[in-house]
Amino acid sequence: LPQGNPTGSIFVIASPKDDGPTVAPAISAAFGAAIIAVNGTTSLNFTITNPNSSYTLSSVSFQAQLPSGLQAAAGTTAACGGALTTAPSGSITVSGALVAPGSPCVVSLTVTGTAAGTYTVTSGAATAWPSLTGNTASATITVTLTTNKTTPTITWSTPAAITYGTPLSATQLNAT
Repeated sequence: LPQGNPTGSIFVIASPKDDGPTVAPAISAAFGAAIIAVNGTTSLNFTITNPNSSYTLSSVSFQAQLPSGLQAAAGTTAACGGALTTAPSGSITVSGALVAPGSPCVVSLTVTGTAAGTYTVTSGAATAWPSLTGNTASATITVTLTTNKTTPTITWSTPAAITYGTPLSATQLNAT
């Protein structure tokens, strides 16, 4: 029998259970420019941060929807170890991203303003494994329509002489 243990029991000292990350990701959004012209472009940036000091967040995902008046090219590209997918309908999806502690992940896409107005894009909550749900994020942009002022020019051909009592001809009346 081990000395100091009169009952012969064996003691097992358990270490605390390690459940991985416990704090959800934080997300913010910003446009590269506050104002663009119709058919102009700027970036839309979503920044995801990991508030956990020791764990990389995995399976990070979120969704957003571009309002009518803004559009992004459709397709799928790599984003922070995961994928950024944009659809013709304006939906934006980030899935499977990895975010290390102290290393924010920035997901960026190019947005085109297709109609004048002020638009807000709001993301869904950023989520990560294991069942962590963070905040949402919003960004606002104004798309303007610019018109150029021009000075009108009036031309009038030299008309025939006007004689009292005769009707005026089309050439004498037509200025362009």
